[in-house]
Amino acid sequence: LLVNACRAAGIPARAVGTPLWTNKTGNHTWVEVWDGKWHYLGAAESKVLNTAWFTKQAAAADATKPVHRIYAACFQRTGTHFPMIWSRRDWSVPAVDVTACYTRKGKERKRGQEPFSAQNERQAQKTPEKA
Repeated sequence: LLVNACRAAGIPARAVGTPLWTNKTGNHTWVEVWDGKWHYLGAAESKVLNTAWFTKQAAAADATKPVHRIYAACFQRTGTHFPMIWSRRDWSVPAVDVTACYTRKGKERKRGQEPFSAQNERQAQKTPEKA
């Protein structure tokens, strides 16, 4: 609903989610909005972008396991699908693997450093993987 509301207001938006957190406490889907780069937000979080209750869990995503990756829905056929946990056999929604946008492989983030970056987004766009 929030993706559609943003789009209706002229704000580019997309659905993003993970089929299963690495701590196996469930799945989650959220929204990213575009203002020159993608920013994530939850439906009921503060007014600050890239800050949500799920930030730490998203940073712990595991790109080596498709079930623990983070995917962004898109219109272009990429060879990757947006995993819908409620309809596991439905591969009709194309996606981009954006796990690297939320994690820093082998590097600890410095205090205040965003886990999500435009550089990681560009890298994710270059190397879509099959889920």
